[in-house]
Parts: sequence; C-alpha cells; structure tokens
Amino acid sequence: MEVFNDGLPLLSMLGALALAISIAILGVLSKRLGEVTRTPPYYRWFYVSSAVILGGILGRVIFTLQVGSLDAQAALLYDIPLVIGLLIAVLAMGIYWGWLLGERGKQPQPR
Repeated sequence: MEVFNDGLPLLSMLGALALAISIAILGVLSKRLGEVTRTPPYYRWFYVSSAVILGGILGRVIFTLQVGSLDAQAALLYDIPLVIGLLIAVLAMGIYWGWLLGERGKQPQPR
C-alpha cells in the first residue's frame, strides 16, 4: 500500500494534463474557425493557456520528486498557474465561441 501512496501526487496531475491537452485542441479548432471568419489570431491564447498549465504541472512534478509532499505554499505554486491558465482559456473561448450563445433559440431563416 505504501508504493501506491507514493505515486498518488503524480497521478493526481492527470486531470490538469487532460485540461491542457483539451485547451490545445480547442486552440486548433479555433484557428480553423478564425481562418474562416477572418478573426484576428486570438487562438494563440489557448496555447499560452496550455503552456501556463503545463508549467504548473511541471513545477509540481519537480517539487514532488524533490521534496515528496506539498505544503500550502507549494500547492499554491501549482494552483495559481492552473487558475491563470483556465482564466486565459475562458476569455479566449468567449472571444471565439461567444457567438454561439447569441444563436441559441434562433430559428433558421427559410430560403
């Protein structure tokens, strides 16, 4: 049981890694949408967001491997980049995909 507990801090970062990958995929989709709608390249903020989240994950991996456990300050060094990265992604998502909210409930126009 001791071996399993040693791997839990590293295993717990898979959720944040999945978020970073999902945001990067959203960046690719937004790039394609931006090319069609001729929107400025705000999709790059998705890549910045993924990089910030991955930086927080990398910091936690390094700290966990060196020290073994996280105290409150070290946990903030992981949580703050995660929050900043998600905030950047939400703002970029609002720019690129906000038009969908305006389309909700509209009926298609007959041709």
